[in-house]
Amino acid sequence: MEAALIAAQRGHKVTLYERDNSLGGRLREAVAVPYKEEFADLIRYQKVFVDRNGVNVRLNTAVTPEMAAEESPDVIILAAGAEPIIPPFPGQEEIRWTTAYDLLDGKSEVKTETAFIVGAGTAGLETAEYLALRGASSTVVKRKPEVGGKLDPLAQAVLLKRLESLGVDVRTGVEVIRVENSGEGQTTVIARPYPHRENSPELRLLAETVVIALGLSPDKLLAEKLEAQGGPQVHTIGDYVEPREALEAVLEGFKIGYKV
Repeated sequence: MEAALIAAQRGHKVTLYERDNSLGGRLREAVAVPYKEEFADLIRYQKVFVDRNGVNVRLNTAVTPEMAAEESPDVIILAAGAEPIIPPFPGQEEIRWTTAYDLLDGKSEVKTETAFIVGAGTAGLETAEYLALRGASSTVVKRKPEVGGKLDPLAQAVLLKRLESLGVDVRTGVEVIRVENSGEGQTTVIARPYPHRENSPELRLLAETVVIALGLSPDKLLAEKLEAQGGPQVHTIGDYVEPREALEAVLEGFKIGYKV
């Protein structure tokens, strides 16, 4: 939205395409996170000024190379975000699971009393707090010892303290290798200690709903197709280049909107 807004303010005729039914992208997920509700103000601000500056917004519209060729714009700015990383755990298709990102965006929900969260980066920890405040207790596991992703040390310490007070169980040194369904609706997560030790027994952890929070990765196929067919210059920004903090992405949008 920031790139569209700035470009429109500079006199460009701008069309903004969004494949979902509302603007905001990953910022919508941040709004759901405790103590990050102020991101809702940023989304509202951008929506108001996008409208005031005459940006043509098309929701529920996924851009294709054919559409781009037909529209024939002077410049294309791709800010299509990134998609959740979902490892193909054996047995996953037989269990109840979702991603942290769909959960925080309101596209899915946890209806069970407990959740088993795979990934203890920022998304995993914030999802555990989100669920705890809604009455669902969580176990969060991570293979490596570092937790909290890119959180600064103070923010990380405060968040971990809140999770402790809410009864969230955060475990490191646990590598998930597969999941099993008993056939009666009971899910068992099979894991092993990390680093791997010879003859270490498998860990069997009960789970009602599995939540995957293993980060994001951009799907650059659209950019590759657009560049291959020729035509207008294509600029890629934000999470579509590499997942980053929200305000970094907004700043990048401002810069490209000012540049084109």
